[in-house]
Amino acid sequence: MGWTALGLAVACHIARLLLRARAWQNIVRAAYPGKRVRYLSALGAYTAGVGVNSILPARAGDVLRAYLIKHRVQDSTYPTIAATLIVETLFDSV
Repeated sequence: MGWTALGLAVACHIARLLLRARAWQNIVRAAYPGKRVRYLSALGAYTAGVGVNSILPARAGDVLRAYLIKHRVQDSTYPTIAATLIVETLFDSV
């Protein structure tokens, strides 16, 4: 594999993470209309979750994502945050 192909693959992976974090931000924003959901908060929670999922089994990164975004969105609840993760998973499976 050449350096160009590796660079292209890394760029595509980073773009995928950025776009998926934006999609999850929009799902959380739809779950909490009128609440401020910052992109950097969603991106940080999403990338932390992806990192933990790559190391620990049983989707432990999703628990971390829920915890991190819960503390960034005012008056949010864990059941609603968990529902946003389920919605994202449903879109992935389609």
